[in-house]
Amino acid sequence: MPEKIRFIYVSEKDSDWAEKIVVSEQLSSMLYQSITLMITQNGCGFALGGRPNGIYTNIQCLATGQGLGNLQTGPHEYTHFFQYFNNSLPDYSPCWITEGMAHFYGNAVGYSIQDPNGKERLSMFVGQTYNYDRDKGNSQNSRTLPKIMAEGSAEKITALFTAIEKPGGGGSPSSCYLLGGLAFEVLTASYGQEKIAAFMTSFKGSKDWKANFLSTFGIEVSTFYQKLTPYLAYWGSKML
Repeated sequence: MPEKIRFIYVSEKDSDWAEKIVVSEQLSSMLYQSITLMITQNGCGFALGGRPNGIYTNIQCLATGQGLGNLQTGPHEYTHFFQYFNNSLPDYSPCWITEGMAHFYGNAVGYSIQDPNGKERLSMFVGQTYNYDRDKGNSQNSRTLPKIMAEGSAEKITALFTAIEKPGGGGSPSSCYLLGGLAFEVLTASYGQEKIAAFMTSFKGSKDWKANFLSTFGIEVSTFYQKLTPYLAYWGSKML
C-alpha cells in the first residue's frame, strides 16, 4: 500500500481551521476555490482526492445531518489510492473493476455496520439506476436497468458488462458503480479479501486485466459474468 496517505475531514464549523491546514499541508493545488467557500456553499457537500507533493490525499466535509451514504467516500477513495499505487490499475482495467471495487469497499467499510437492514444501501442502488443508457437518448427511468437484471438472462448480463470492458474507459454510475460493486460483492464472498488484494497487486507484473483476472481467481471473465446472473437477478427484483 502507499506509504503516505492523508485523510482530512471537516465540518460546517471548521472554516478557520481548514484554512490553516491548507497552508500547513500545502493543499492549495487540490482546491478549485477557497476551502471556506467550499465549506459554506452547497451544504458543505464536497469531497476531493489528489496527490499534492506525492501524498495521496482526500479532503471531505461531513456536515451535520448528512446521510450515511456520505461515509462511503473515504474508503472508496482509499481503494482508488491503492489501485493507482499498484501500477495504475485504473488505466488498464474497465470501469466496472475500477469503480466497482471502490464502490464495494466504500459501502462495506463506510457505513454497513450502521445500516443493518440495508435500507441505505438499497436506496443508493436505486438512485444509481437512473440515467442508465442516457448517452443513447433514453429518458431517466429507475426501472429500465433493474428490469434487465431481473430477467435473469446470462446473455443480457454479459452484454451489460462487455459494453464497459474498455480498459481505462468511463461509464455511468449504473454500469460502473452499481454492476461493478455487485460483482465485487460476489468476488469477495467467493474468494476472500486476500484474492482481491492479489488481483490488485497482479498489475505490477502484467497490464492484461483479463489474464490477471484468470490467474488470480481461476475463472474466465466471460464465465464469471454468467455466474453473476442469479445475484444480479435478485437485486434487479429487489429494486423494482
